[in-house]
Order: sequence, then structure tokens, then C-alpha cells
Amino acid sequence: MYLLYGPRRVAKTVSTKRAIEQLLRDGVDPKRIVRVAADGWKPNDLAMLYQHLTRVATRQLGDVSRYWFIDEITATSGEWWSVLKNLRDNTSLRNDCVVLTGSSNAGLDEAVKALAGSRGSAIRPDRAVLPMGFGDLGQAI
Repeated sequence: MYLLYGPRRVAKTVSTKRAIEQLLRDGVDPKRIVRVAADGWKPNDLAMLYQHLTRVATRQLGDVSRYWFIDEITATSGEWWSVLKNLRDNTSLRNDCVVLTGSSNAGLDEAVKALAGSRGSAIRPDRAVLPMGFGDLGQAI
């Protein structure tokens, strides 16, 4: 489980879309890839999304790992991290790659603490994405 955070308009969403493009180029079945924007969601909406996708929309895939890209998770009201921790600890989400993005610091410290131990073997799971100058952008491309 990865968390990309930083101010708006620094390419967090673009980075996730590029990761999805790479997964598709690598031959990953598109049904295994989930991308949603969670702006204005309630924490339970995350649980309903998981249930619907795994039990209805993609149940024919069986128990394969999935890739979840949840954009603007920090714009979700309430303690969204407790729902994700529960899903990560008690469902097949524990075997999935989960990438969260967020622009707000609201709840970020609590989320990092609550998710400790549920993050899997991710190396550097928290990554700050900050604005780049033109020279840095040219080198990154």
C-alpha cells in the first residue's frame, strides 16, 4: 500500500495514470485494475466499492491480485483509514497493490499510524510529490 501526497497539481494523478498505462502494456488484464476518485466519499463507500468490484463486477477473475488506484483519498470524510485497514487485514485486498493519493494533510498522520503493519512489503510506501522547477522537469522527462 503506497501513499502519494502533496499539493494539488503536482502530477500525483498523472503518475497513477502512467502506472496504469504501464500495467496495460505489460499485459495485465484491465479488469484487475481499479481507478477511482474518492473526492467527497464517505469511508463506507470504500468498503462498498471493494465488495461490488470483487463480488459482482469482476468476480469471474476469482482470487487474483488487483491494482487499486484511489485518487484524493484525503478528500474522503471521516476515518477512511480504518476502513482500508479493515479491508487490508481481513480480505483479499491484503494481496493487492493499493496506491492512494492525497492533497490534504487532514488525517494523514492518523492514517499512517493506523495503517502501520498493514502496508505489506512496500519499500518507501509514503512519497511526497512536490512541485518541480522547469530544469528538474526536463531531467525527469
